[in-house]
Amino acid sequence: MMSESNKQQAVNKLTEIVANFTAMISTRMPDDVVDKLKQLKDAETSSMGKIIYHTMFDNMQKAIDLNRPACQDTGEIMFFVKVGSRFPLLGELQSILKQA
Repeated sequence: MMSESNKQQAVNKLTEIVANFTAMISTRMPDDVVDKLKQLKDAETSSMGKIIYHTMFDNMQKAIDLNRPACQDTGEIMFFVKVGSRFPLLGELQSILKQA
């Protein structure tokens, strides 16, 4: 069994990990999505389409540089978490995810 001090440290660490992960996924697009957008941008022939792709990539870079969400309407995050019945932070998991 975990001491109260160790449990609080574990709660803090897991909260930090989830918060960092959440920040990362809201500012960065998955590599496969970026790769596909690059392919589409390179294949684009219309001047308006080229401007749109340029703006998209500029916005993606600004989201990373400024550590801001890539989209203003980020919606809500829904976590699907699979843990065992003996996971030591099971009772705190919901509050950890909300706090993060």
